[in-house]
Amino acid sequence: MDLIFAIFYILIALSAGIFLSLVLHSYLPFLLSLIFTLFYGYSFFRKTFRRISAVRKALPESWRRLLTERAYFYLKLPPEEKRKFENNLKIFLTDFPVRGRRGFQPSREARILAAAGVVTLLQGHPEWEPPTPDGILIYSGERFDDDYNPGRGNITGMAPYRGPMILSEKRILEDFVIPPPPFNVVYHETAHFFDWEDGRAEGFPLNRMPPGLEEEWMEVFEDELERVSKGESILRDYAGTGPGELFAVATEVFFTTPFSMKKHHPRLYHLLRIFYNLDPAAIFSGKPQKRV
Repeated sequence: MDLIFAIFYILIALSAGIFLSLVLHSYLPFLLSLIFTLFYGYSFFRKTFRRISAVRKALPESWRRLLTERAYFYLKLPPEEKRKFENNLKIFLTDFPVRGRRGFQPSREARILAAAGVVTLLQGHPEWEPPTPDGILIYSGERFDDDYNPGRGNITGMAPYRGPMILSEKRILEDFVIPPPPFNVVYHETAHFFDWEDGRAEGFPLNRMPPGLEEEWMEVFEDELERVSKGESILRDYAGTGPGELFAVATEVFFTTPFSMKKHHPRLYHLLRIFYNLDPAAIFSGKPQKRV
């Protein structure tokens, strides 16, 4: 699909350049369109060939072992879906920086698991690009504060509107264990990045939402916020901060303890199943998924 759009844009640019050159009796519009076409084509196909090269490389066995031992979602995927996950992981680590802050060298495990967390949320949508164009920045230790000072404050992850996802190394490693806890900082912050794509983090990731889901989404989220405020929800209290945090916390539970969400919050589970085009409860139980 991306290739079709790329060819379409190139043809439009060249056609516009030729048309304007004929109308204006000048070669300049055509030359400008040709320069644009060459630059755009180089950028697009360079990325495409880079990704093809990444996918063709064998996944290091140490990576596969790490995923099997610590990434429960990956562990429960059927073989064909595992291969898709591995390819997406290789592409992510090729195209998006996962680095430490100011010279800090995060462990190989933290880098791979952080990337795997983002890739998990993309598994149901082969057409989706990661929502983190600036990659992931990993801090040493467990926490940092609002001024990004490591070792201070109580923040373990952050999703700024502009910039990379920010994560503490210790929290990444703590969250990726088997069996998984009902929270995961990478899932949480990735959900925020989806939410930010329309410029507003309001628990309404409009840019990726399937058509026709908006009204039901708002209704269910209003009900779920009320349940959290009354102490009638399995979601932790932080979800009651607002719709944005509800979406992020619900995403964590959806991917870590889906059986519990499906039992206690069936409508919320249904919405997230449609949004992510995944059924983690079916995956975890070894049953075939029914794609939306």
